[in-house]
Amino acid sequence: MRADGSGWTERRFFQPADRPILVNGTPAVMPYFLWVPKRRPPRSGHPLLIFLHGGIWGVGPHQAADFDRGLFTSDASQERHPCYILRPLSLRSNWIDHYKTHPKSVVHFQRSKLAISLDLFIRLLRVQLTELPVDPDKLILTGASMGGYGVWELLLRFPTTFTAAVPICGGGDPEHPSVQRLTRTRVWAFHTKSDGIVGVNASRWMFSALVRSHADLATVITRRLPEGKPPFVPSRLETQTADRRFRYTEYARGTHYSAWELAFIDARLADWAFGGGEAADADPTARAPRARQAAADGQWRRATSFLNQSEAPADHRTKAQLTSAREGHFILPGLVADYG
Repeated sequence: MRADGSGWTERRFFQPADRPILVNGTPAVMPYFLWVPKRRPPRSGHPLLIFLHGGIWGVGPHQAADFDRGLFTSDASQERHPCYILRPLSLRSNWIDHYKTHPKSVVHFQRSKLAISLDLFIRLLRVQLTELPVDPDKLILTGASMGGYGVWELLLRFPTTFTAAVPICGGGDPEHPSVQRLTRTRVWAFHTKSDGIVGVNASRWMFSALVRSHADLATVITRRLPEGKPPFVPSRLETQTADRRFRYTEYARGTHYSAWELAFIDARLADWAFGGGEAADADPTARAPRARQAAADGQWRRATSFLNQSEAPADHRTKAQLTSAREGHFILPGLVADYG
């Protein structure tokens, strides 16, 4: 932490005595890192940005400090978009503990209960919303790899909670009924076409499911951005709905691990996350985000408070229903033609 009280702090979440989650017979404790902004919060509170790490991330403070390559924590970004950042560390390195393998990807199908780490994180989040001066209507959820799966899991479990979500090289259940309830959350997904760990169809399926589940958002716009703008970034296709609420970026080359490196050097992402969908149409070749008034911020606010919200009903579909996914079944025809 800096001398002015801002920066990263390392903390531990101890559960209340009432009905704690037990691991090996003792109440589970969740370590986490919290970024404290320098600027005094407004009456409504600062936004809260959440990052769910991937399966290979360690627990050192340096890994908390550089998770975003300064996209959200740099002085310039904090001047434009001051926020708290919550980076929890999962137990047993898992945000989810159940998968359905697929020849071209890894499809995640939910059980009736949350994985221990996500369940514990939800308890931590509820405590943070009562103790920190944060705006419960400005919750931004991000995550990469296993954390990307965690992002989709939370979106399906709590479909009216988060203002914006950035799942990177992750996936979820495109047939889940809660996909249709994601009417207030903006989503920008990222993936590399050549990902050898989580197949690219995982993100393609979820983006296609979002579009297909909202008939009024059926029009999609696709553009190809050239290689090297900004420098060292491969060519990529970006597809978004007409109202810019659902967006998907796919890089033509790169590894599983480079997906979040590329996403977090995109100068538009911070403005999009905090401001609104219009920021995604800014010049992608700009070296730094443009300062702008977040005029569209109010339209993403919600009357529903997370503190009073119940979890979405558990998914009790049969195994036959859950295994009905087939290659290309969920992918928009235009997405296949454009991305190949």
